[in-house]
Formats: sequence, structure tokens, C-alpha cells
Amino acid sequence: MRVTDQLTDEAVLAEIGNRLARWRLERNLSQAEFAEQAGLARRTIQRLEDGESVQLPSFIRSSGPWR
Repeated sequence: MRVTDQLTDEAVLAEIGNRLARWRLERNLSQAEFAEQAGLARRTIQRLEDGESVQLPSFIRSSGPWR
């Protein structure tokens, strides 16, 4: 799915979550392993992958190892 300004916020969050989960699984990482590498709580990764909203600083912080 291409993220455009015509998508709802919920659709964009779901797409980000799908991409994040796909990236993580391609590297054979558990949510806990990925969270540790990213310096985040596992719950933050879980929320992102579930398409839920997270605090922006948490999301920005998580961009480190998977950019």
C-alpha cells in the first residue's frame, strides 16, 4: 500500500505497523529482541505493529537500527 494523504490516520498506522513487522520478521527478530536493539519497551513495538498510536519520541527513537 502506498501511503498518501488520502488515507485515514488508522490506515497509515496500520501500514507502518505492517512494514515494521515485516522488516523485523525478515531479520528473524522477536519483538523483545528488536525492542532491546531499538532501546524501546517491547510494548511499544507491539503497539506499533498492531497499528496503535505511540508517543512520537518513542517512534523516532526506534528508527535507529532499522533505518
